[in-house]
Amino acid sequence: MPQSVADLLLMWWENRPYKSRVSIWNFVPAAVIWFVWLLRNEIVFNNCKLDSIQLLFLIKFRIASWFKARFRDSSSSIEDIVLHPPFGRFGSV
Repeated sequence: MPQSVADLLLMWWENRPYKSRVSIWNFVPAAVIWFVWLLRNEIVFNNCKLDSIQLLFLIKFRIASWFKARFRDSSSSIEDIVLHPPFGRFGSV
């Protein structure tokens, strides 16, 4: 069990499902941490409720956006990646 965020990220990097530099999996940890942090702040400071469906959508959208920004030549659109994520079958889109 990781003892810190740094340990978690290192563990993720060493054990990620796809080792390719083009893998969409490389964007997952940052997106998850970022949106969990934003949601945590909304709950603590603005008395918001957890909306897990919205959180999942925002994470998937951010991953797709970052992937498309980094790999502009990818044939998949942001919408394709969000609606039909390739996470289970293969790592690059």
